[in-house]
This record gives sequence, C-alpha cells and structure tokens, in this order.
Amino acid sequence: MKYSSLLPACVLAMLCVPSVGYADADTVRIMQLDSVRVRSLLPRRDITSVTPLQTTDRIRMRLTNVADLTDAFNHMAGVFLRDYGGTGGMKTVSVRGLGASHTGVTLDGISMTDVQTGQVDLSRYNMMDIESAELVVAEKTGLLQSARSASSSATIEFHTTPTDTASPSKHSLTLEQGSFGHYAMRLLWQQRLSGRWSIQAAGGALRARNDYPYTLTNGQQQTRERRINNRVGTYDIGLSSRLLTGGNGMLRAAVNWYDSRQHLPGQVVYYNPSNNEQQRDRAFLASLSWRGTLFPRWSLAVRSKWDWNECRYKDISDIYPHGSWTENYRQQEGYFSGVAGYAPSSWLQMAYAVDYFHNGLISNQSVNGSVSRHSLLQSLTAVARWPRLTLNGRIIYSRYINQADLVADARDYSHWNASAAASVRLLPEEQLYLRTFCKGIFRLPTFTESYYYHLGNPDLSPEKTRQLGMGLSWQKRPASWWKLFACTLDAYFNRVSDKIVSVPMNLHQWRTVNIGEIRALGCDFTMESCWPVRPSHDVVLHASLSIQDVTDRTVSGSPSYGRQLAYIPRLSGSLSLASENPVLSTALSLTGCTHRWATHEHAPSTRLPGYAELTASLWRTLQLRGNRTLSVRLVLRNLCNKSYSVIKGYPMPGRSYRVAIGMNF
Repeated sequence: MKYSSLLPACVLAMLCVPSVGYADADTVRIMQLDSVRVRSLLPRRDITSVTPLQTTDRIRMRLTNVADLTDAFNHMAGVFLRDYGGTGGMKTVSVRGLGASHTGVTLDGISMTDVQTGQVDLSRYNMMDIESAELVVAEKTGLLQSARSASSSATIEFHTTPTDTASPSKHSLTLEQGSFGHYAMRLLWQQRLSGRWSIQAAGGALRARNDYPYTLTNGQQQTRERRINNRVGTYDIGLSSRLLTGGNGMLRAAVNWYDSRQHLPGQVVYYNPSNNEQQRDRAFLASLSWRGTLFPRWSLAVRSKWDWNECRYKDISDIYPHGSWTENYRQQEGYFSGVAGYAPSSWLQMAYAVDYFHNGLISNQSVNGSVSRHSLLQSLTAVARWPRLTLNGRIIYSRYINQADLVADARDYSHWNASAAASVRLLPEEQLYLRTFCKGIFRLPTFTESYYYHLGNPDLSPEKTRQLGMGLSWQKRPASWWKLFACTLDAYFNRVSDKIVSVPMNLHQWRTVNIGEIRALGCDFTMESCWPVRPSHDVVLHASLSIQDVTDRTVSGSPSYGRQLAYIPRLSGSLSLASENPVLSTALSLTGCTHRWATHEHAPSTRLPGYAELTASLWRTLQLRGNRTLSVRLVLRNLCNKSYSVIKGYPMPGRSYRVAIGMNF
C-alpha cells in the first residue's frame, strides 16, 4: 500500500478532531488551537451594473468547491468552459455562444492576449494568487476602463491579492497533494516597507503525472484505458510593488516569469494509444500602472506592459524524415494605455481613452518570416447617474495596420463602433434593477487565421458581432434569519456575421474564409442565498442555469443550417450547498450540461452525451499562536466516477482527491 493513499484519511481525521485547550504543565508548554471565527461570510454582489456582471472571490470559490481557478467558470451562467482534460490541459472560455476568441482577459487591469491564436489559456493562472474574478458581458460601467478592454464582446477580469495594510508583513505557504501524482507548492511573501510602500513576492511549482484511467467505447465494446504521455511540470515567480501617491493614487509595478513543460497525450485514437508529443511554454511579463486623481474633477489611469511568449512543440515519430517534427513560435507585445476622466457635474462623468499596442510573431514553420501588427484604439465614454437611473454610452474607433515579411500583408482595418446601456431601479425601497444594453463590436483575424501555411488567408475581414440584452437583478435581506437573497435573470440576442471558418480547397489544402453567420438566443439565471443558522455558522446556496440556442445561419439548406454549434449545450447549470462554521465546514456541488455535438453537422458518431459531476469538500481553519493560522482542505472530485468528455477525444479524470494545507504567518 502506498503511503500517499493514507494522506486523505489522515487529513480527514485531523479535520474532525475538536479543538482542545490544555493548561500549562510545570515544564511542558502545549499550544492551544482555536478555530477561527467566521464573520461577514458572503460579501454582497454589485447588482447595479448596467451590463451583466458575475463575480467570484476566495470565499465563493471555497463554497462552490473550486479546486482550480477555471472551475469557477463552471458556476457562472452563460459560460462554456472548453477543458482538454486534467491538470495542465488547455482551458478556454466561451461566453453566450460567441467563442473563446471573443473573450478578453485582464490581470489587474492589464490586457492579456495571445495574438497567434486569439485564445487565452486560463490554466496558466494560479488560484492562490487571485483574490477575485469578474465576468463582464459587453462592458463595465467603470469610467477609467481602457479602450482595449471595452473592445471585447466579454471580458474576464482577474484581481490579484492586495497587500495587507493592517500588518507590516504577511507570509503564507500552501502545499497540495492529489490523485494521479499531483503535487503543488505556493509561497506568498508580503512586506510593508512604510505607510505608503509595500512589496510582494509570489512563486510556486506544480508537478503531475496525469495518468488517470478512463473508459473507451468502441461500438458495443468498452475497455478501461489509461492516459499516457500526460505529464506536466510548471513553475512561476513574480514580484510586485505598490506605492500610494498623492491624489489618492497608486503606482503598481510587477514582473512575472512562467515556465511549463508538458507531454501531450493528444486525442484518443482507437488501437493506437502511444503518443510522443511535447510542448514547452515560457512567458515573461513586465507591467507598470498608475491610477489617481489629478484635480478635483479630473482623474487619470495609465497602464503599460511588455510581454514575451515562446512555445516550442515537438512530435517524435518515424513518419517524419528526421524522426521528429518541430514548431517554434515566439511572440511579443508592447502596450500602452491612457485614460483621462472628467466630471463636469455631480451627475455626469466623461472619459477619453487611447490604447496603442504592437504585436509581433516569429515562427520557424507555419508563418513564413515574421509578421506584426500595429493597433490604435480610442474611446469616448459618458456616464450619467441619478438616484434611480444610470446611463452609459461609448464610441470606439479602431485602427489596425499589418506587416509581414516574405508573404502578403493581412488587410489593414479601421472601424467605428458604439454601445449603450441603462440601469433603472424599479422600486425606491427595493434593490430591484432593470438593465438593458446593445453593443456592436468585431474580432480581428488572428495571425494563425491570416498567415498559417496552406490555411491562412490575408484577405480576411473581421468577425462582426451585434449584442442585445435585457435583465433583472434583485438583492435583499428578507429576514433576520435570512441574511441574503440575490438573483439575476437575463435574456439576450447575439448575431455574428463574416464568421471565419476553414474549408477544404482540395485533398491537401484548406482555406480560411469569411462565410459564416451565427445567431445566439439565450437566457441566464443565477441565485445566491445565505442563512445564519447560529453565530459564526452560515448555510449558503448557489445556483446557475443557462439555456442557449446557438445555431448556424450561413447557408439555408446546408447540413449545418439551423443546428446547434459544436460543443455548446442547450442547457447547462450548477448547484452548490455549503455550511461554514468554526468546527468543520462542508460543501457539496453539482455541475453539468445536456448533450453536445463535436461538429456543426451533428453526425451520429460526434454526439457527446450530457454529464453531471458531483464534488464535495471539507475544510477547517485553526488559530495558532499570535496571528498565525493553519488551514486544511480536502476536495473529492467526481464522486460518482462519471466518465465523460468536454472535448471529443479528451476524456476527463474520474474520481479523484486533492488535499491542501496552508499556513499564514
């Protein structure tokens, strides 16, 4: 019997042992362990936003059994998480059927991008460093929002852990161990150097074999197989500093290094389980930002960054002339953003934003030579606020200039877009809001779509998107025994024209063209409720439900016309129930969706059945001497050992566990 298999049982025993105080003996001093009291368990959500806004933080992640940061998006309405299986597998988010390339990502206000593919892999972000995450549909009401952030159909905003101003220093160490050879460590060090200046360092490493078993169905035959060539190892380190300046301003500087080595198992192939694909990713990011007030009516936000990414792919096989195939990509971006805000009156605010960024990509294989893009975005925003009404309007001008060596340049592009949103409080005595919005925006072709060998097309036009939505938000404290009830209900209509798709030109060559049109109709519902059973003991219920009809409207009479798009379920949702108290906290959650299809044509062999995954967790936080705390958490995932795949050919892990032990000192 392996000793690692005893760890969950030992941790469970520790969780269940009650806190006991011991009197000091003559010569022996024994530390007293007290459970940390729970206060202000569930922060209230912002329901006054003029566009749909869903927020999760450390508390909500704990209460919904989030083990990895990407798990949090399974509990948000209107979101489909593409998961390629296991720790380290690529994970992207599609919002309201628009596709992952339409979803922008920011980290502390700085835009994160992958200009090569247009999709940001969320598995790179570590949950231990993230204080909160927001999913914004269309755009936020915030005045000092960058033009680039407002140019996406939806945006995921990550916010890192702020420096603790209550104590001069804070340190934390977290260790994780889980099924299939999962080991992880995270260290956070914060130091307040003065009343205005603080620094923070964070770093961690992760190793996993990921050799989990799965069920392979081949006709009427079912066999138990195991994922091989699926090892992953990553480490990262970051350093940041915050300085409070005059005018309620804050200057923040940060640098980060990320390194990942993966063995890629690839899609499951009948009668051929072997695979020898490998990939290494490295990334460096440096950012500098300042935000504050210049004069009583003027505010300013300045953001800048430089990042460098390298991806090295290798496939070892006898089918290649030299025994292997390699693809190396190196991309970099320089970015600057400035936003000036002005409040001419108490009810009106205006802002002008300008963003410039330069992207470059060099490849040894798929892009002939090097390609680059200059981008200039400008936006003008107006926000009018009255006691019960908020209006938001924005105009965006975009200009893109493409350059390429050895091949034809992609088309330059410039365009005007506009958006408008409103929120009204329906009843003066109730937190009941009606909101509506409309937005026109576009997605520029990625470098892969424009230049990829035997696939790219430099004459592509952007995908144009039109978004319409209307919703209700309600939040209140119904009674003394019912601390919080909050719910949202949204309906939306999206249309994407000039959809970029790849079509075969002959037996050996494909071509990427603008021929697609997509229509999305849907309804999203979220609910959150909290009941105080007794002091320091709350029960929390969270639920979400999405109904999506996302269909192809390109060519009437074609095999895919009127059919649901690939990998988008018509019905998906989540339900979680948690009890947090000083003795032993527990949570139970269920996530799932109806069947999906792996192709737009809905061939019978491409049907993926629906699934529901049940997860449970136990945790406890103990107070040590001084201000030190010790927390222990056990997460049991996929309790029913459900066999399913989110993406065809990439089976998900079955029943597994993960244990996390953290100490703050």
